[in-house]
Amino acid sequence: MLKAADWGRVRLHDRLIYADIYEGVYTCKVVQLDIQIPGELGVFPYGKTVDTGAIKISYVKEGVTLELIENLANLVKWKDQTFRDLKDLWDTLQDEKADVTAVEADFNTELSREREA
Repeated sequence: MLKAADWGRVRLHDRLIYADIYEGVYTCKVVQLDIQIPGELGVFPYGKTVDTGAIKISYVKEGVTLELIENLANLVKWKDQTFRDLKDLWDTLQDEKADVTAVEADFNTELSREREA
């Protein structure tokens, strides 16, 4: 997590870590600071990055480049070891989920078999 005191030091094209329990762990790049989104009702300002922490990031997921408005408080300062550690934990989590799904399927199959017996 980047603390508010560090928000003013973030620069365009800085590399950060985007990690989400549902999405995974990715290297991301800052592609926009001081975000303003034009819309039908005018421009929606997210405010100055130094004050709000709002930035736009870019990352690649399954070969597709995605952009996302994110708050710096939800991102992690880039360090090779931190990225590797988070990625390893994410991979372990996915393996465990696959194991649970397989056991769940075996349980449901056996339960169905016994109910029909």
